[in-house]
Amino acid sequence: MPDITPSGSLPLSGTVSESVSDPWRERAICPGEDPEIFFPVFGDPAIEARLLCTNCPVRLECLQYAMEADEHGIWGGLDREQRRALGLSNSDQDETAVRSEERELA
Repeated sequence: MPDITPSGSLPLSGTVSESVSDPWRERAICPGEDPEIFFPVFGDPAIEARLLCTNCPVRLECLQYAMEADEHGIWGGLDREQRRALGLSNSDQDETAVRSEERELA
């Protein structure tokens, strides 16, 4: 799960920021990963981050957080534009929509 500091910059350690303490973050598989893989430069498809997210047990929680916070970068395997295109609200978010995005990545 990518994380940014309150100033909007990436944390230096690559670990989860203490500023946000959602319980689902403790079960994520991305802590310790290089945070830069979740914030690709223009044109980089961020395949490494997306593949990591595919196997994460808290992918939907991560995706929901990113949609609510309108985060940039890869969260739940999707970038900001993909999350916006889904147009899901908290009440109608479902795994079917996420799985269709996964198939496009394959």
